[in-house]
Amino acid sequence: FTSLPNAQTITIRDLMQHTSGLERYEFKERFTSDLLLDPNRFWELQDLIQYVLNDEPLFAPGSDFSYADTNYILLAIIMEEVSGEKYNTILERRLLSNLWDHSFTTTDTRKIVGMSQGYIGQNDPLGFDSLFLDPAGFSYQNMQFEQTGGGLVYKTKDYSRWLKYLYEGNAFDLEKWSAIYFDGVEAKGVGGEYG
Repeated sequence: FTSLPNAQTITIRDLMQHTSGLERYEFKERFTSDLLLDPNRFWELQDLIQYVLNDEPLFAPGSDFSYADTNYILLAIIMEEVSGEKYNTILERRLLSNLWDHSFTTTDTRKIVGMSQGYIGQNDPLGFDSLFLDPAGFSYQNMQFEQTGGGLVYKTKDYSRWLKYLYEGNAFDLEKWSAIYFDGVEAKGVGGEYG
């Protein structure tokens, strides 16, 4: 932890609001090279954090905004350390098990049933070129690396149901936590606010 940029001063809120000054690990040249080297590799959370260790921070914590999945990966490490459980176990127990019969699943394999072909774009830094899935329906890379940075797949109707569940205050005590939940910062380069 002490090798992270801004390790002595970043807060949980900085991580949640992307004001930590941490860089995006997933676009680091060394990470993309390692990702392309072994498309079946299983990534531990600590494997991902190593790509930003000893880097210079982008800015002082709380002074600016820069979206980075690295923040969510670090939050998962903290959650695992505090709870003694793996992130996916926490996710299932604390949120998903309270829901209806749902389609939420983690991206922990290259073959995800029902995944639709998306267009990536030429010169994608993660090596997808222009298509996400090969003709047999396998992703060109193991997207499991996304983990807490977006590593869920689901049907859009279930996502809508989840948002309704969340905003009706069923996921957590919305009244108690609303001041923090809705306390966003200007998401420079993205638009709007990020909470």
